[in-house]
Amino acid sequence: MSSSPPRSGLRRRHWLVAVPLGLVAVGVLGYRWSRSGSAADDEAPAFESIAPGHDLGRWTVVRVGAVHLGAVPVVLQTRDGQRYQVDVLARDPQGPPGVAQTERLSLFVVNSHASPQDDGQRPTDEEQGLGAMALAHALAREAPPPGLLTLRQRSDQHPNGSFAVSLQ
Repeated sequence: MSSSPPRSGLRRRHWLVAVPLGLVAVGVLGYRWSRSGSAADDEAPAFESIAPGHDLGRWTVVRVGAVHLGAVPVVLQTRDGQRYQVDVLARDPQGPPGVAQTERLSLFVVNSHASPQDDGQRPTDEEQGLGAMALAHALAREAPPPGLLTLRQRSDQHPNGSFAVSLQ
């Protein structure tokens, strides 16, 4: 008589070991792949004419993000240190205008204190609006990067999107 376990027991043990190892391997590879994609996005700037530290008169560019949910988030800082977000979207001649526009882009100041019930009709802080206009002037010759949407397209494609980025 043989003391080896039945073949079905070996298959079960192999299955119980192989499946978790396979899932771990898929997770690690997926994580590495997703991180490599975001690193590539960080290396390729959305716009050539602005970068962190760029002086816009009374405002300074703190950060220029990659295309996120159809827009490029740009963090600006006022002279007194107040930071705020401006979303750069593709211009839509039939859609609502942004606070500032170029021939191909529309800029919207993000109200980080807005509630989900707000409809975008709240007045824009004047200093922030002027900063968005200065940013539009710097972006005047820029073309929309791949993946940029109009405000209407963004609302349709991401109705529950979380658009605010860290201001730090």
